[in-house]
Amino acid sequence: MGPSREQIAEMAHQIWIEKGRPPGDGTEDWLEAERKLREDGSAGRAARTQKAGARKTAARKPRAPKPAAGEPAPRRRARAAAAGTSAG
Repeated sequence: MGPSREQIAEMAHQIWIEKGRPPGDGTEDWLEAERKLREDGSAGRAARTQKAGARKTAARKPRAPKPAAGEPAPRRRARAAAAGTSAG
């Protein structure tokens, strides 16, 4: 039995992310994912691995660089100011 549509979709999405999320309809990524899963022969294992990798990647947020020694830390803006609303 070949890979499921869900498995192909998950891997195609991961391929698309790895390529830098280029514009397009994703047909090439879909076909590449389908080919890789069929060649692998273990579609379930590959999809679980891809899904686990996607969860780990999605959970991480980029961190701001730390200020150099002796430099003051940048000030944070209040949420209301950042949203463009005034408090008064």
